Amino acid sequence: MGRTCEGGSCMSYLSDMQKYVLYFLDVWLLVYVLIKALTRKNWMFTIFALISWAVYVYVLLSVTITERQAFAGDHGNTILFLQYQNAFTIYGGKVHIQSYIWMWEIINNIILFIPMGILVGDVLHGHYNILVALVLGFMMTCAIEASQYIFQVGMCDVDDIFNNTMGMLIGYVIWKMIDILIVSKKQARQYDS
Repeated sequence: MGRTCEGGSCMSYLSDMQKYVLYFLDVWLLVYVLIKALTRKNWMFTIFALISWAVYVYVLLSVTITERQAFAGDHGNTILFLQYQNAFTIYGGKVHIQSYIWMWEIINNIILFIPMGILVGDVLHGHYNILVALVLGFMMTCAIEASQYIFQVGMCDVDDIFNNTMGMLIGYVIWKMIDILIVSKKQARQYDS
């Protein structure tokens, strides 16, 4: 999500904006789920979903591309699971502090794409399955990572592709669970009628 690289050494950090974005995504997810559960696909939910899409795309592009500063140095990592190796490396029997930083890097990249998995489910409802979520998550993340590399505003990182795609899949699972609950709730109402 956020890394600064100097002299070939990359270290994760979270800017204040990125922290607020993550808080926003958490709150949004709760509100979205509540509104979806409480409304019956009416105009209020449709408007909220459209606004959510617009805000989410803006936030996603801001965090990953437009609000970043260009930097000199290495702009790519092709070693799969390097972030995991950095996050879970133990020095002398103790977890080194950078491990926590890289662990948060992993978690933040996953969280960033969970809303995408949920929102895409509401748009592609009848055509949405785990394979579609996997392919869309992979393609969208590749587009973002390529943009970061081209504009030199971030690291084009295969771990980010993996983590964002995992976030998309988690979002799909959440969407599917909500959808199953809503359908079973509707069936229960029909049965009671």
